[in-house]
Amino acid sequence: MKYLAVAITLLMPILFGSWQYFQPFSPPNASTVAPSQWKSAYWSNTSMAGKPVYSIDIDTVSFNWGNERPSGISTPVFSAQFNGNVMLDGGRYEFIAAAVGEVQVYVNGNLVTNGINTQTANYRGEAEVVRGINSIQVNYINYGGEAQVQLNYRQIAPATSPTKTTTPSRTIAIGTVFPTPEPTTEPTPTKAWKVEYFNNPNVSGKPALTTQANRIYFMWGQAAPARTINRDGFSARFTKNERFVAGKYRFTARSDDGVRVYIDDELVINEWRAQPFGKNYIADVTLEAGVHTIRVEYFDQGGAAALQFSWVKLK
Repeated sequence: MKYLAVAITLLMPILFGSWQYFQPFSPPNASTVAPSQWKSAYWSNTSMAGKPVYSIDIDTVSFNWGNERPSGISTPVFSAQFNGNVMLDGGRYEFIAAAVGEVQVYVNGNLVTNGINTQTANYRGEAEVVRGINSIQVNYINYGGEAQVQLNYRQIAPATSPTKTTTPSRTIAIGTVFPTPEPTTEPTPTKAWKVEYFNNPNVSGKPALTTQANRIYFMWGQAAPARTINRDGFSARFTKNERFVAGKYRFTARSDDGVRVYIDDELVINEWRAQPFGKNYIADVTLEAGVHTIRVEYFDQGGAAALQFSWVKLK
């Protein structure tokens, strides 16, 4: 009996120590909160110029401020940009932007829809996306009064063949328009517009200033484009090589005063005259797959000056 007691005493730690291996496994607590997909920034102007007055991570682009303003905005007008790395299933997607004001939606660097209205309106566009991470950018401009912007999207056709899942390669920088993929053939697409300003209304002679712009969206008003450019009676030329997939595209221009648009040196919009800002001039052009040269020319006769230009792929 003495030996049995000693044996039990020696076995007790082993038996109780091994009991842990028969207990049900309980994983550590994990957060159920999904990380923010979007980065947002706000400016107290209508051109997203300068340093944002306010930035914050958000889960979705869905805002209805009414007659109020976002945090940090004290001006009656403002602009905002929302950049997101969004996981999608691949295939063809429809993107719907609802807004009071002006809104543009870019998917992987390509403009898919844009519009402007003083009341709530829906703007639809479609784009082919990869299975995995896709970059989406929403630009919003409010010119006063009620403010609202919302983005929804849905798959309308699955991918025709399996595609490799992608992951984000970099953090999206606020104020950046996503570039198109690097080309494999000549001519080389340009990531930005080449901008040439002239101190005459004829787009003639040597440019007084050459610079670049990510997009053609200028509301100069009564101000000059730059210190070296005349406030009235100036002109400008914008040139860009852009890669297109085959299809029909709608090009839209709006200006105060004159504007004309060339696609591969073919004149498609010709409104070269003094006129107030407001009317959209549209050209529907069928393009073959490849790189095409876009040229936009503008002149200001006097008074207020403004120019906007964009395009979207039609069905």
